[in-house]
Amino acid sequence: MDAIHFFCPRGAVTPEMLTAAYQYGLDRTPRPANLNWDDASSILTLYLPGRESIHLSFPWTIPEIGHMLISTGTLDRQNQIPYFLSVELARGLCVAVRNQAADWEIAGLIGSNDFWNTIHEAGRRMHQAACLALHENPPQEEIDALANTSMQLSSRASVMLTQSYVDRILALRESTFRAQQNLNAIQEEESYSAGETSSEESISVLNETPADISESGTAVHSMDAMPPKWIGARLNSSTLEKEVKDLFLETFNIVSLDISWGKIVTDPEELDNFQKQVDWCYSNGFYLSAGPLLNFSAPRIPSFIQKYRGDFSAICMHVREHVEKVVKRFRNKIKTWIATSHVNTHFSLGLNPIQQLELTARIMSWIREFHPTAKISTSVDQPWGDGLLPTPTGVIEMLDFQLTPTTCAEILLRSRLGLSSLILDFNVGYRNRATYDRPLVEWSRMIDNWSQFKLPLYLSVRFPSSCEPDPKAFISSPPVWEGFSQRQQNYWAATVLPLVLAKPQVHGIYWGDFRDYCPHDYANAGLISRDGKIKKALRTVADIQQKFNFDDF
Repeated sequence: MDAIHFFCPRGAVTPEMLTAAYQYGLDRTPRPANLNWDDASSILTLYLPGRESIHLSFPWTIPEIGHMLISTGTLDRQNQIPYFLSVELARGLCVAVRNQAADWEIAGLIGSNDFWNTIHEAGRRMHQAACLALHENPPQEEIDALANTSMQLSSRASVMLTQSYVDRILALRESTFRAQQNLNAIQEEESYSAGETSSEESISVLNETPADISESGTAVHSMDAMPPKWIGARLNSSTLEKEVKDLFLETFNIVSLDISWGKIVTDPEELDNFQKQVDWCYSNGFYLSAGPLLNFSAPRIPSFIQKYRGDFSAICMHVREHVEKVVKRFRNKIKTWIATSHVNTHFSLGLNPIQQLELTARIMSWIREFHPTAKISTSVDQPWGDGLLPTPTGVIEMLDFQLTPTTCAEILLRSRLGLSSLILDFNVGYRNRATYDRPLVEWSRMIDNWSQFKLPLYLSVRFPSSCEPDPKAFISSPPVWEGFSQRQQNYWAATVLPLVLAKPQVHGIYWGDFRDYCPHDYANAGLISRDGKIKKALRTVADIQQKFNFDDF
């Protein structure tokens, strides 16, 4: 078996990081990395079965940027001299940013001078580190410092590049909309003065505002994404307090109601509380979705179901009763039903992945039976495929096989039950059953990959604002890094959310937890803190909503 060795900074590798790391080949499917860490020599060894070229994705903290999974460039399995891990990660990130710039340049987006100066400087620092690594006695600290600076510069360059992309898309959306407004006005005028304006003149109005806004003469995007984007939050049955209602109305234009089957069973008043939440949202003009009708996560499943563990028929019978009860009660005001969540990652019912997909398909058919005009969505967890990696410490569910997230989506699409959209679930920065953050160019690539299904995509996102214990959180999943803060949460929202919203196939985003002082899923992921203070990220989300949905829409 081949092996590749890496020098790492002393104390930089933890058991949790080894669990999170993975390798991938040409298909970019995550595969467990067979890693061994020797603390005495500070050498990390990657054992390689097979013969294909591979990349290693490994957790790394970039100074002033954050903690994320970064991928190396292609590794030479025949190399006998140990790599410096920091240099290989810097090389992989710099190349990824330059490749994204080249792809967008072909599509007509030219990077700014500041971008090119920054990415060139990142490459220069990486080259300096690589040259030092060839010395007979390489200076480890100097090499790591240069590599970290290179990754920091590459990250800043990626922010500049993606901001240019977002600005162009927003300008293209607005110019196309204005042209359509002009055309509509002319057509309305024609209805009163027949024959005075020719169709050729109407067409020329559109041509006055060209769809191409790129510098090189090629449009960055086809205008598939001209309609306004949905930006919302997920709410449970706890009604909003008077002091936050106005803020909520100013920030969001869609609401997703989080229905917990387990709580409905244990609390007789839960459905009545949901009725109040539904009525308030509906009266204030929000587009309403609700679900998941079945969350495969153990804390959300009624305890009595565990006695039917593994009994597919019995589970289906009880789930159908629940679906019928909820859908029939709220179908007059709910427009979209979310069938299931965590279908590809949580298996507490004793069902295998195929059975869980079959149950999801049945729930979709029951929704169609009880609410024929409804739109149907379903949620896919860990869209990068993190769930294919070894089960984290403390999580006991184990399976003989698992399916990739895209395979699960494809199977549900083939059911032909009228799936209207997909929800991609990102619980970023947590340790168990969650998603590591990635560089911006990887977020772009991931959305492009999911866009192949030609379905509207919605993202459900969470990001921690603190590493402190959170007594209101249902899910015990501590952050993967000690540096999470409100500043870090705001930076992530300000950089990642506009990028993914600019993608034509992404129709909206839900922030997963709104209030930290109410019961919620993940620790410190809300936009209002436990003491009722507004976090910076909430203002940022409100600004993003205004940019993507200007008044004339």
